[in-house]
Amino acid sequence: MAYDAVAESLRLIESRELTPVRSLSRRRRHAAMAVDISDDVAVTMFARRSVGCNVEETHVFARHNGEWVTLGGGGGGALDDDALHERPAELPAGGRTSLGVDDPRILAMEGAGGILDGHHKRWWTTRGRWINYVLVRVNVDVAHLVLEGRQIAVPCHGRCVVAWPGRRAQRLSILGHDGRQLGQVRLDPLP
Repeated sequence: MAYDAVAESLRLIESRELTPVRSLSRRRRHAAMAVDISDDVAVTMFARRSVGCNVEETHVFARHNGEWVTLGGGGGGALDDDALHERPAELPAGGRTSLGVDDPRILAMEGAGGILDGHHKRWWTTRGRWINYVLVRVNVDVAHLVLEGRQIAVPCHGRCVVAWPGRRAQRLSILGHDGRQLGQVRLDPLP
């Protein structure tokens, strides 16, 4: 099955639905892993079967004149064989954890990116706006992530993408299944 990153991303942005996929194969060559939409900014994340391994890909979009426009994206590192499996009770030791989380086995930062939206110019700037995103992994205790009042559902595998426009740091709240806050993480924009 061919993988058209833009078409699959647009389908994911419009539906906001993730279908659980446990593994990739010759027949199933990609799977939507995560999506986050912040007003007119969206970031999607996919697992894609490559040569000898599975890789993660992220794609950044912005809405201009009523249409989603691709700003960029691409492949990240290789994914573990169990990347699409159910999330664990505890995250493995050795991952990059974040300050503000009482238990480092709850959340781990797995990457970050940013891109300039040159289409979004205003009279006070000649460059456009900056769009940030981070990739996080959470354990089974986490039900939602909250950024700027926006709830981000956690998929069964626990890998999420969180997007925001601008050059200001943000606070990401981590909520359990009972609605209790498990911690907060400061998300810094990339330079």
